[in-house]
Amino acid sequence: MANLPEDKKWTGVYQWETSDRALGGPDSLFTKPTRDLTARTGYLKEQIEKGNEAFTEHEKSTNHPDATIVAKGFVKLSSAVDSTSETLAATPKAVKTTMDKANSAASAASTAQTTANIANSTANTAKTNAATAQFKADSAYSLANKANSTASSAKSTAETDATTSAKGRVQLSSAVDSTSEALAATPKAVKTAMDKANSAASAASTAQTTANIANSTANTAKTNAATAQFKADSAYSLANKANSTASSAKSTAETDASTTVKGRVQLNSAVNSTVENQAATPKAVKTAYDLANAANTKASKSLGVGQTWQDVKSSRATNTVYTNTTGKPIYVYIQVFNNWYLSAAECTLTLGSGVELDAIGGGVGNSGAWKSANLSVIVPENETYKVTTDSNIKTWAELR
Repeated sequence: MANLPEDKKWTGVYQWETSDRALGGPDSLFTKPTRDLTARTGYLKEQIEKGNEAFTEHEKSTNHPDATIVAKGFVKLSSAVDSTSETLAATPKAVKTTMDKANSAASAASTAQTTANIANSTANTAKTNAATAQFKADSAYSLANKANSTASSAKSTAETDATTSAKGRVQLSSAVDSTSEALAATPKAVKTAMDKANSAASAASTAQTTANIANSTANTAKTNAATAQFKADSAYSLANKANSTASSAKSTAETDASTTVKGRVQLNSAVNSTVENQAATPKAVKTAYDLANAANTKASKSLGVGQTWQDVKSSRATNTVYTNTTGKPIYVYIQVFNNWYLSAAECTLTLGSGVELDAIGGGVGNSGAWKSANLSVIVPENETYKVTTDSNIKTWAELR
């Protein structure tokens, strides 16, 4: 038995008439409707094959649109950290550069803290020198009025508190959350200085008592002229020596501090100053610390920092709303597939903001042909997301 010849063209289907004779053969009227249907089937098959060939050529070409913030497409990677482009995709290198910048800010804050501690130590030494000057000035006072006047001036200078606009005594503080502009030393240093001051006051009181006793003795000895003259000369010599000592103490108390000499310091709350003759305040340390801490906090919320890829396929379901509660953006990757006839693999991810991101792959294909589509989306912090698809899910992984 032979098959009917195939003529691939679109034609009408012949209708048998009551007068037609039922004869066999490829050209008989009896087989004409069947030949017409065969021609149609061959024509349709040829058109489908031509369409498949054209689609395959399209897939091989690079004539595809670039991606934008409102349309999908091809993207070019960029490692820049100062670009404002909305048509490029950031690389892990760009993320690392940002992270390194935050780490550098944290390191700079640590260096500022160390510098402040050194300034605190220098101020503590200046405080001790001032207390010593006070003790010498009080002792000189008991010997002569002139020495007492000079020592009082030295004491007034040494006891002047420092501010951001005037030099003087300073108090240290190691706190990093203080906004004080009148401190430069730790509370422990303040206690030590106070103990020294109390000791100096006690010594001054003892010296005053001794001077009173000496004065009483001098009045008694005044009845003897020769002895009084001798003691007067001795007192004059001691007064000159005390005056010299007090002048030296005053000079020491008024010496400005530098990187090579101990002395008085002026406080400074700036975090961008390069001067070396002023002491940083706790406010400056806090400002630098807060900046570094803010940079570190921002860097810790970057995508990929402290995150790992996790296979969440077994704990996820389509048409279900999930919320990103990790405290930072996450990266969602989904791959779907099917092998249905005339059906492409499709997948849609919908964000809580209403944005829908689609992935279509594989074309219509024939029955049994595998088709797959991939979808990669960054989900912001506290954003909701939902996946819908009629295809099978092969992979659902999240960087979180």
